[in-house]
Amino acid sequence: MRRVLLTLFVLLFALALGGLWYASKKGFTSKWRGYVREEFHKRGVEVTLRRLTLDPLRGLVAKEVRVFDARDKKRVLADIDEMVLQINYANLIRGKTFLDALDLRDANISLPLDPQKPHGHKIDIAHVNGRLFLPPQQIYLAYADADVFGLHVSASGR
Repeated sequence: MRRVLLTLFVLLFALALGGLWYASKKGFTSKWRGYVREEFHKRGVEVTLRRLTLDPLRGLVAKEVRVFDARDKKRVLADIDEMVLQINYANLIRGKTFLDALDLRDANISLPLDPQKPHGHKIDIAHVNGRLFLPPQQIYLAYADADVFGLHVSASGR
């Protein structure tokens, strides 16, 4: 009996490790990316995510994020290479608003000069570090640091 329980435990542990490896390397399915896109849509922002992965040290990471204007979905506002999503898992399970904050750590952001031409000239902002809180009906920028054209810029606000 003890051997059967030990074998079952080892199999469950191996299955859990395999699932974590898959979520870390391959990413979540389009269904999960759709949940995150819908959450941003509730907040008035349209985004596309190329990959959504689980990093054991940082949490849920969205990669190759493109932010669009909510009224004109062809108008690209920003391209972000990577951002960490702070998720309220209790609200996720209950079907409520679950996105609490966004973390940018050494991210690169590309802003088109003419949003109507997303492949035209762009402003590249490098080494962006920041934290953006998303309470209901508002956006709070706790801090943001970046390098723009060789200048170090800091910002915070609502």
